[in-house]
Amino acid sequence: LQRAISQHQALLLAHRFFYRWTARMFDVEPFLAEHLRILDHVLEGRIDNAAETLDAHLMASKRRAMMRIDLVRTMMQPDDPGYLRPAD
Repeated sequence: LQRAISQHQALLLAHRFFYRWTARMFDVEPFLAEHLRILDHVLEGRIDNAAETLDAHLMASKRRAMMRIDLVRTMMQPDDPGYLRPAD
């Protein structure tokens, strides 16, 4: 149980970091409407449609995550660690 909680917590922390840097990528986060469509299908008993919509959501989410990573990478230029700098 502790491992399951810590794994999901790490994912939430990563999302929080990326969302903080990329908050203005979308006027409204697309995942909200996507989640609602999935739940609507489930509530209507259309499980096959829910599964297809979930699959589409996960693929779109992956694309958006890669866009966020690319954006953050262009915004951040961390200093090289000291051990990679030439000696004086």
